[in-house]
Amino acid sequence: CLILNNHFVTIVMSISTTAVRAYSCFSKVILSVAATWCMVSCQSDVEPVELHRLDRLIARGVMPDDSLSVKATETLFKISGYPAPTPLTVADYAEKPSIREHLEGVEREYGDTRRESIALGEVFGRMHSVLPQVRVPEVFAIISPFSQSVLVADTLLYIGLNHYLGADYVHYEYFPDYVRALKVRGRIPVDVAEALVRSTYPYRPSDDYPQVVTRLAYEGAVAEAVMRLTDRSEACVLGYDDSQYAWLCDNEQKIWQSIVGGQMLFSADYAIARSLVDVAPHVSVISPEVPGRAGRFIGHRLVKSYVDNNPSASMEHMLTPAFYCSPSLLTSAKYNP
Repeated sequence: CLILNNHFVTIVMSISTTAVRAYSCFSKVILSVAATWCMVSCQSDVEPVELHRLDRLIARGVMPDDSLSVKATETLFKISGYPAPTPLTVADYAEKPSIREHLEGVEREYGDTRRESIALGEVFGRMHSVLPQVRVPEVFAIISPFSQSVLVADTLLYIGLNHYLGADYVHYEYFPDYVRALKVRGRIPVDVAEALVRSTYPYRPSDDYPQVVTRLAYEGAVAEAVMRLTDRSEACVLGYDDSQYAWLCDNEQKIWQSIVGGQMLFSADYAIARSLVDVAPHVSVISPEVPGRAGRFIGHRLVKSYVDNNPSASMEHMLTPAFYCSPSLLTSAKYNP
C-alpha cells in the first residue's frame, strides 16, 4: 500500500506540475496578446505621418515624377543654392561625396520608418492643443549635405536621415563625442518638434541689444514646448546623459549664482549668450565642469518656475517677446533654485 500510495503521489504531483506549466504558458500568451492589444489600442488614435522617401529618389539621381515630390525637390534645391532640378542637376546632386557616402548607412538603418511615422504622428497630434498656430508640414526624408539635420521651408519639412545613424557610425568619427551623442535615431521627433517651434516662433527680442536673460527664457520656453509635444523628459529634450543631468540637477543653484554673480544675466554680450546655450563640450564662461548648453537647462528651470506660479499662462505666450523680454519676468517666475 505504501508503494502504491507513493506512486499515486508521484502521478498527482506530475499532473499538478504539468497543469501549472500549462497555466503559466497560457498566462504568458494571454499577457502577450493583452500587451499587443494595448499597444495597438493606445496608438489607434495616432495618425502616422507619411514620411516621403525623397532620399530614395534624388540621392540616387532619380528625378521625381509626382507633383508633391517635384515641389519638395525644387524647394530643397532653391534653399540649398542648387540650380532648378532637372534629370541632369539631380544626377549631379547624387554624385556629391557627401551624399553617396551615406546611401548604404541610411538604407541599412531606415529600411523601415514606421517607428518615425508613429512618433511624428504623436507630435503632430499634440500640436493642435499645445501650439495650434503651428502648421503641420509634409515630411520628406533626404540625405543632406548640410550640417543642419532638420530643415523647415513653409509647409515642407526635411529630415536628413544621414544625421541620425548612431554615435558609432563610421562617418561620424571626425565629430567630437558631444556631437555624436546627439546623432541617434531617437532624437528625430525631438529635433523635428524643436525645428517647428523655432521656425514658427523665432527668437525676436524687442531690443537691438537683448539681455542674456531673454535668451535663456526663450530657450527654456522652446524646451518646455518640445517636452509637451514629444512627451519626453527634460534630460532627453536638452540632450543630456544620466551623469550630465544628475550633475546639473545637483549644481543648479551654483550655476545660477555663477550667471548672476558673474554679471551675465543682464549682459547684452551676444557671445556670453551663445556660450551658455550652444552645443559645446562645456560652458566656457562658467567652468569646464559645466556641461554644454547649461543655459538652456537654467532657462527651462526658470520657465518651469513661471508655469508653476502662473498655471494659466499659454505655451504660445511664453514663446513671444511679451514673455521673454518682459521686465517683470523674474518677478513673475519667482525662480529660486
